[in-house]
Amino acid sequence: MKALMFGWEFPPHILGGLGTASFGLTRGMAMQPDMDITFCIPKPWGDEDQSFLKIVGVNQVPIVWKDVDREYVQQRVSKAGMNADQYYKYRDHIYADLKIFDSAVHKAYTGVENAQILDNIRYLLCSEELRDRVIIRTPLIPEMTARSENITAIAQFLQQCYKGVRYELLNYNPLAKAKYDYLDMEYCFDENPKLYTKEAMESFYRIARDQGIRNLIIE
Repeated sequence: MKALMFGWEFPPHILGGLGTASFGLTRGMAMQPDMDITFCIPKPWGDEDQSFLKIVGVNQVPIVWKDVDREYVQQRVSKAGMNADQYYKYRDHIYADLKIFDSAVHKAYTGVENAQILDNIRYLLCSEELRDRVIIRTPLIPEMTARSENITAIAQFLQQCYKGVRYELLNYNPLAKAKYDYLDMEYCFDENPKLYTKEAMESFYRIARDQGIRNLIIE
């Protein structure tokens, strides 16, 4: 079976949970018989483990654009239980995570500064063509991203870029620990925190609103 997957990062270069999840998923799939996995990331470093999959850098792939009509899309996605309207709805949304605003703090946790991330988000939110399709998200990680000064700085930055920005604060996910256990990696907490309560989440929303954020996505 052939599998084509897309991600943002792959070990040993991990900036967040996505890289860990990508490794676990592909490694688990590779253990199944007759698997041919191709994993696409923006720009490979060259030292990724490709013993069980092939890594492709999309920065090295020529772009070929082919527009298709709704009938063709419906024919293709219906096999996955979707309809064409769902496809166009999801395709037309851009999600971008902004976890930590302070560059020095970001580098302390990830090993790299966040200038490129901020530039990318600034570009999206300053583009009249794109900004209403963008949702900026901050995953709330105790003692790391879930700090009032961090949310305040992020909200101020987003407001400066686009006053109509849509912003989502994601509750902490305790299930993240299972990925680290599976990969025999050390987790950042000795005791796994719990989900934030409704009251705690409201306090985070209040911080964002106080900085002028009006389009908060709350689920």
